[in-house]
Amino acid sequence: MKSYIYSFKELSDSSKARVIAQKADQVSDDWTSQEIMASIKAICGALNLKMLDWSIGTYNQNWKLKISNYHVEDLSGGRALAWFYHKIKEHGYEMRPLFTDDKRWHIDFPGVCGFTGACWDDNVLESIWNSLRAGNIVKEAFNGVAYDAGKWLEAEEDYQKSEECILQYLDQNEEIYDEDGNEI
Repeated sequence: MKSYIYSFKELSDSSKARVIAQKADQVSDDWTSQEIMASIKAICGALNLKMLDWSIGTYNQNWKLKISNYHVEDLSGGRALAWFYHKIKEHGYEMRPLFTDDKRWHIDFPGVCGFTGACWDDNVLESIWNSLRAGNIVKEAFNGVAYDAGKWLEAEEDYQKSEECILQYLDQNEEIYDEDGNEI
């Protein structure tokens, strides 16, 4: 009996559906969670904050990130914003006026990724900045990062399991399959 090999595009519709389902089952958020934690740790280090405890993950309500630096952990308002900006500006972030209803200064998060090179740097910084602008103290802002990180992980996992993402992956790779859609 002859055995044939197929590209994804050559498979039957039922075999394609099987491959897509298998790829969705293989999705893991390990890489993304490692990148997010690397960003948080690098930013804490640059801000001279010690991470005491953390719990960040998908689909739970127990997100937390505890930091310690008694000099700054209870700062809020303008002092917290000034401290934060002073610490991140040397990593490529700039403050600029933005004419909005609140007439406040804003920081650009233009994809600098100035701490680890991963895009999560900007997401973490923006989360902290927005929390501080909302009046939270520094340690509350970091607890908010844990909540946001959990939501980012959920969104990333949902996207990676989507048919759109899997089809894009399969289109860019040259994996081969048997007639039933089993990878060879």
